[in-house]
Amino acid sequence: MNPTDNYTAVSLFTIPPDEPLPFSVSVYYRGHFVLYRKSGQAFDVGKYNRFIYKRISKLYISDADLDSYKEFVRQRQAIEEQKFNDPKLSVEQKVTNKTIRSLDLTTRELFAGSDEDMGANVAKVVGVAKDTVQRICERPYLRIFDSIPSSSSVISHSMRVSLMATFLGYQLGFVNPLALENLAAAGMLHDIGKTRLAMPDEIEMTEEQEKEIELNHSTLSVEELKKFPLVPEEVVHIITEHHERRDGTGFPNKMRGRQMHGLTKVFVIANTFDNLVTQFPGEREAKCRLAAEKMEQEMRAWFEPMLLPKALKLLVAPG
Repeated sequence: MNPTDNYTAVSLFTIPPDEPLPFSVSVYYRGHFVLYRKSGQAFDVGKYNRFIYKRISKLYISDADLDSYKEFVRQRQAIEEQKFNDPKLSVEQKVTNKTIRSLDLTTRELFAGSDEDMGANVAKVVGVAKDTVQRICERPYLRIFDSIPSSSSVISHSMRVSLMATFLGYQLGFVNPLALENLAAAGMLHDIGKTRLAMPDEIEMTEEQEKEIELNHSTLSVEELKKFPLVPEEVVHIITEHHERRDGTGFPNKMRGRQMHGLTKVFVIANTFDNLVTQFPGEREAKCRLAAEKMEQEMRAWFEPMLLPKALKLLVAPG
């Protein structure tokens, strides 16, 4: 029997946990559809997380309930739209919501394709990465991200690195939710120091002076974070070390691989990859291949050898 006969596969991430559902949900197990939740029952968060960690990303809706499912999804989207446009929201919440909404565009840019195109496992991990970044956007210390000028390229770069680092972290074995949140937060905030660099237009600066200031941006980012309470120590470590290299040629402290935080080793791959991609012309797919080739052939000594090959394969062709 075709596993989709009389049933339609839907993404786990379209079904919220801890909310009564107006349709039944089934799973496909050993050649049979098994009713998992009846209409009116909720998908509790504990089971939901277990599905995520077991890499189960598809659930099934019977044809009889398909219209109810589609209407449920439509209503949730309408509620989200109304929430983002609520005039009663504070300025801070509106800014946060704007950031969260832009994740959709950034996610599509990085991981183009439908669930079916990219494969169930990768689609699931993309969902985990996006949900993780959205979750940390509510943290009080993320308010500092809102202060970046909207015209700054730091915004788009930071969001891409946040998503890529979280995506890679999960795929490379860092599946603990706190570890993923630390990668996501570091991605959003690692270059905040660049927006605080004192480079007055009226002062003629030499290339060496500009480079010296650039080398300090990691430290400046950490100094800015000190103004906010409850910033996780792991986030500070990653941001401090995000330009260090395994061979000791990085900055600001010329650390070697064995001295670097474990999550930093994942983060530097995502950050370097995105920096390189923006330097090459052409379509994103071609730029990704060029970036991966440069990292593999010219920069190999910078990265953890156990992580680099798989990470580049995932970044170049996540589907």
